[in-house]
Amino acid sequence: MSFPEGSKVWSKLVLIASLICVFSVFVAIFGVRLGAFNFRVASDMLESTLQAAIPVLLVAVIIFVGEAETRIKTGAAIVILLFPIIGIWVNQPPAPSLNEQGQRLAALNDISTDTQNPPQFEAVMSMRPATSNSVIYPENGAKIQAERFADIQPIRSDLTQKEAYENALALVDQYGWELVLADESQGRIEAVASTFFFNFKDDVVIRIRSEQKVSIIDIRSHSRLGKGDRGKNAERVRAFIRDFNQVAKEE
Repeated sequence: MSFPEGSKVWSKLVLIASLICVFSVFVAIFGVRLGAFNFRVASDMLESTLQAAIPVLLVAVIIFVGEAETRIKTGAAIVILLFPIIGIWVNQPPAPSLNEQGQRLAALNDISTDTQNPPQFEAVMSMRPATSNSVIYPENGAKIQAERFADIQPIRSDLTQKEAYENALALVDQYGWELVLADESQGRIEAVASTFFFNFKDDVVIRIRSEQKVSIIDIRSHSRLGKGDRGKNAERVRAFIRDFNQVAKEE
């Protein structure tokens, strides 16, 4: 298969286009992290970048296969394009959850192991921007969690309250969360978790109390921004429950 002389020009254009796609991804990410614009703008940028990157990748592959003289440029373009395509695809929001009638389920950005008496945020309040979501646990939160996250329940452990507190605090450090409050006397830990790409801040509070010789550990994870959380808070709470129970078994 042979391409006309113009394939050299196309290979240059493909390489330039691939660099523009990567640049757009960095602009979207750091634009949000630096507060230049909100996530909705960044999301639109990423979607447009993905739509542009895929056809550019196809052209690059065609030229790479058919024209040996331009393989260095087109090969570089292919490698460069894989970064935004894979990165955006992996981090894109999942399809919305639907009920049996095909209706979209209500969004939830606040997950707690105790939905009747969720741990309250106190120390992190001064760190939250004025535009943050309300920290009042949503009225429909318990219903949504029962339907979609029924496995998220308070941790009941044979560890003493002190041991449970120390293990919970160790996990906060292990996860790299920003520790805001650690009060052993109150059995209370507050921290801030940040998402990797866009550095979104989610507030976390952990409550440890003793009840009839059993330690009860509750954790609540709440997104400061957005109506939904793409399942991130539930994922964070589940990971904490899993890791806490694993550590407790090893002691």
